[in-house]
Amino acid sequence: QAWEIGTLEEVWRKNLLAGERLLSVAHVSEIFFNLGYLEASTKETFQVEPSDMSVPGSYCKQDMMDMTVFLKIGCRLTGVARTNFKNNGGFSPNEVQHMQEYFQQCDGDGSGDISNRELITLIEEIFPAMASDPAMRPQLLEIMREADADGSGSLDFQDFMNLMKQLRDLQDHERAVKELQAITETGFCAQEVSDFRELFMCADRTHTGGHITLEQATDMIGTITPLNDRYKADFQNIFQHIVHTHQGTDTSREAADFPEFLWLMKALLSKNFANLVERTRSFGQPQPAKPED
Repeated sequence: QAWEIGTLEEVWRKNLLAGERLLSVAHVSEIFFNLGYLEASTKETFQVEPSDMSVPGSYCKQDMMDMTVFLKIGCRLTGVARTNFKNNGGFSPNEVQHMQEYFQQCDGDGSGDISNRELITLIEEIFPAMASDPAMRPQLLEIMREADADGSGSLDFQDFMNLMKQLRDLQDHERAVKELQAITETGFCAQEVSDFRELFMCADRTHTGGHITLEQATDMIGTITPLNDRYKADFQNIFQHIVHTHQGTDTSREAADFPEFLWLMKALLSKNFANLVERTRSFGQPQPAKPED
C-alpha cells in the first residue's frame, strides 16, 4: 500500500497547477479513468463517498478536494480493481468486455451458451498461434474437456472466462519457456537482457501485445548506429530470417516478440553489424546511481 500511495502522490503533484492545492471532482474522475480504475460508464457518475473524507482535516467541498481525499479515493479504487481482477480470473475490465463481445458473437441464438464447435472458432480467433500448433492440440483438448465439466457440450460465460484464463496461463508459460531458451542460447547476462527489454519496449510504440515490426526495429537500431540503404536491406533479411526461424506455427506474423528480438540482437552483434558492438559497449554495465536532489 505504501508503494500505491507514493504513486498516487506523484500523480497528484503532476496534475496540480502551480500554487494550487485542490483538484476538482471532474478532474479526479478523469485521472482515475486514465489510470484504468474507472470505466467509461462510471466516469460520468463518479462521486466522492463518505469514507473518502474520514481522515480528520481532509477537505472536499464545492466539487473540490485536497490530496488526502484524493489518496483515500485512490486506495479505495485500487482495492476494488484488485478484487475485480481476482474475480475475473486476472482479466481487466476492458478484457472482460472484449471477451463478452467475442462470446456474444458466437452465441448466435442468445441462449447464454456456446457449443464446443463455436468455442473452437473462438479459440482460433483469440489464440491463433496456439490453435494452429499441432504440439499444443492435446493440451487444448484437455483444457476444453475440463471446462465442460458436466459434459453438456456447451459453456456459459463464466465457464468460458475460466477457460480463457487457463489458455492464457498456458500461453504465458510457453512464452516464458521461449524467453528462457533465447536467454540461454544468446548468453546475454541479466543486465544485458534488462537493457534489451527496455529497448524493445521503447520500440513497441503501439503496445500491441509485445511485438515490434520491421519498421520499428529498423528505427530503433537506427537510433543506435546509422543505417544506410545497404544496411537497411541487410537488416531486413536478418530480421525476417530470425522471425521465420523462431515463430513456430504463427507463420502469418511479420513482427518479432521479445525472445526473437534477443536472437536478433545476438545475430547483429556476432556480425558487428554496422559497428553495433562499439555502439553498445555500455549495455550490461551497471547504471550509475542518480544523484539525490
